[in-house]
Amino acid sequence: MAAAPLPRTGRRLAIAAAIVAFGTACGDDATGVPLRCEDATRLQIGETVEGTLATGDARFAGAFVDYFAVHVTRSRRLMVTMASTEVDPLVLVFGDEGTVVQQAFQPVGSPPGTLETASLARAFAPGCTLLGASSWVPRAEGAYTVAVEPDTTALMPAGR
Repeated sequence: MAAAPLPRTGRRLAIAAAIVAFGTACGDDATGVPLRCEDATRLQIGETVEGTLATGDARFAGAFVDYFAVHVTRSRRLMVTMASTEVDPLVLVFGDEGTVVQQAFQPVGSPPGTLETASLARAFAPGCTLLGASSWVPRAEGAYTVAVEPDTTALMPAGR
């Protein structure tokens, strides 16, 4: 079966282009800031922080990004959630080499003012893990929250 052609104009083209751009983001390098935990805002487990994506922020694949460092003393499963009524959330987890090893995004452009969230769960190794809070829409600006919580979904019995 042949692949459907990409749309040539309109909103569907913009969505398709954004998905293609971020679909290849795993392995892309960030620009504008060294990817070190020392240079990122520390985010405690159980904490929710407010941030704003804006001109002057570091950039990743054409989008503004804020960096957060999560420190754990023992391996544990955590849930990272980004929420916003102003930008389409994109959560990034960076590996040791500064490349994206996991991402979650909210690709369905909801009406302005609608709360959108992007969440991911993963095992965090002891030490520091660098996270990115961004938008899958390049150059999007706006307020957001990001939180790191223990992942309780792994404890739920199947079928519930």
